[in-house]
Amino acid sequence: MDSVDVDGTGTGTEVRVAATSPSPITSLTATLTLGDATSTTSAFTLISGTDTDGVWETTGELGLAYGTWTPSVTATDAAGDPASAPVTGTINYNHRAPVVTGSFDSDDLDFENQVDTLSGKVWAYDPATGGNDPAWADSEVELWGFPGSMTSVRPAADGSFTLSTRLGFGELDYPVPTSFHFFSIVIPTSGSGLAIANGPTTDVAFAQTPVRFVQDAPVTFNYGQKLTLSGTAQYYSQTSKTWLPLANTGISVENNTNSDATTDARGHFSWSTTNTPFLSGSWPIHLAYTHSAYLLDSDSPFKFTVIAKTFLCECDAWFNNSTLHLQGSLGSSTEKAIGKRRVYLQQSQNGRTGWTSLGYLVTASDGSFDLDAYVAVPHG
Repeated sequence: MDSVDVDGTGTGTEVRVAATSPSPITSLTATLTLGDATSTTSAFTLISGTDTDGVWETTGELGLAYGTWTPSVTATDAAGDPASAPVTGTINYNHRAPVVTGSFDSDDLDFENQVDTLSGKVWAYDPATGGNDPAWADSEVELWGFPGSMTSVRPAADGSFTLSTRLGFGELDYPVPTSFHFFSIVIPTSGSGLAIANGPTTDVAFAQTPVRFVQDAPVTFNYGQKLTLSGTAQYYSQTSKTWLPLANTGISVENNTNSDATTDARGHFSWSTTNTPFLSGSWPIHLAYTHSAYLLDSDSPFKFTVIAKTFLCECDAWFNNSTLHLQGSLGSSTEKAIGKRRVYLQQSQNGRTGWTSLGYLVTASDGSFDLDAYVAVPHG
């Protein structure tokens, strides 16, 4: 027998021996000791090389108590020449620290891709079975996203798991970060004595999606009547590189922060008010305060034209014999005076029919008038 070398750094379920001899090696016996305990096995199988220069490994379960065992091996060849191997390692017959493998399905998050999913498997080695450690059967995998989200799941019987999480930074945390960090851990079964295991981690980029509002058409309305503004909310798709309808989203008008209207499935919305402006102009349309932080808000002006209403104030009027005195002003809903305009005077005997024209007066530049006029029939 030339040499025997024992490798005790395997997975924990076998003893591996390298041996050389001029004659074929006919038997191998491994003796393992742990304190006063001893275990012996002669069940070896040649896994590489030849029977004169090869590597053998034990077959079947060793059936040891958990612990770190010290091996030694005796080899005998066909010539009856025995040899004992020096110890070059130990057999770690213990529960292994788990390995969590897996991968995330996304490198970038935006409005159309708001969820990151981790799929993987918990490998917790048990040397007694060569398989998954039963102490991890009821473990819990937690997926954390920073800032602020956490979700968890229990692995399946084979250790596999799938976890999906949305970003947990809230609707309106500002400034909105441009990237997020996700990491996973495995919490072992309570009382198992096993430590928390770290799983896969990833950093994902985060981009806000631009939003715009397209008015159906400019609006013209009479002062004092209802004003209706309508249009379509759209977001810019990073996938199709086109503007798409923004459905089921709150819309605000002018300086309001609460939702004045909600878009339908086509992104369309309509909003009306009787508290109308008196001047033509535009009101900004924007997202309601509770909009998703995935959306990048913008103000879009919706235009309207107000048809002004004219007001004639007869502030003072009286008769003095046949002299009619009129004092007043001509204005409009725009709060602007109407100067250098004609105001016609008419008379009726009953105030309902038979109106006849008496002439007209011209307002001053500030819209006022002050008139004394002769009336032939001072009644009616």
